[in-house]
Amino acid sequence: MQELPLEETMKCTGQELFNALTQRDMIQIFTGGPAKMAEEAAKDEKFELLGGNIAGKYIEVVPFTKIVQEWRLRSWPSGHFSQVEILMK
Repeated sequence: MQELPLEETMKCTGQELFNALTQRDMIQIFTGGPAKMAEEAAKDEKFELLGGNIAGKYIEVVPFTKIVQEWRLRSWPSGHFSQVEILMK
């Protein structure tokens, strides 16, 4: 496994970013397409975005603080996933 640390500054609150990445309605606004998932993300909740081109599940969800996802592109070989950890200050 390879780690690639990135740090970004967003012009929004941690709560706004968290909602944009975990609430179905907000994800649909952000991506401009349907999101197949529960209304709000929860641990082990699966999601599918952009017509199924992105699929994955939430590994950990700590409101307004941390999101860990396992996801993959449809074009990737079977069984290949990326794990993303997002920490909000």
